[in-house]
Amino acid sequence: MAQLSVKYLIKFKGIGHAKTINIISTLELGRRRYEFMRAEMMDIQHEEFWIILLKRNNDVIARKQISKVGI
Repeated sequence: MAQLSVKYLIKFKGIGHAKTINIISTLELGRRRYEFMRAEMMDIQHEEFWIILLKRNNDVIARKQISKVGI
């Protein structure tokens, strides 16, 4: 889904140019945050929930672990 293009998404009813750009930007931000946390979460055998606190320009302020459950 991260490889979707503007031309592809704009074909759907109700999704205009602005919404398409928003979707693509959100997916890109998610990909970057995944890369940011991947090394720490690669080998865990349980589920963890984290929040990443960001400034308006998307610089990281802090990372906080909210919960840790499972085996």
